Amino acid sequence: MKIFNIAYWVLLLVPSMAMAQSQSYPSRAVRVIVGFTAGGATDIVGRHLDTLNGKTIGEVYNNHFKGEQMFRAYRRLLKERYPGVKIIPYDQFPIVYVGGDPAAQKQTAKDIARLAKEWQVDAIITGNGG
Repeated sequence: MKIFNIAYWVLLLVPSMAMAQSQSYPSRAVRVIVGFTAGGATDIVGRHLDTLNGKTIGEVYNNHFKGEQMFRAYRRLLKERYPGVKIIPYDQFPIVYVGGDPAAQKQTAKDIARLAKEWQVDAIITGNGG
């Protein structure tokens, strides 16, 4: 009975997934929901980035798992959607290594903040590549 249920749902969902993937994304404006208190830092940044046109986005990478490919894809997608966006690639910022000396991590964070301020970065994409 379980096998029948699983097969039923697979047969039901696969065609709808194929139809959803065939549509160009995004087919409409993307709504951003900020799940934090109104007026807090996250809310203010979310409102500030209602559009990325004319904004400067920095990339900060931890040199782990496919960032070389993913950041390239992010750049392409962002520029397609927001032609006026300026992107500062991750190789212009210090690499953030996971673990290691806390004093070195603190200095790296200060260096990234200094560069972001110097280059008037509005937002940073950070983390693993994938």
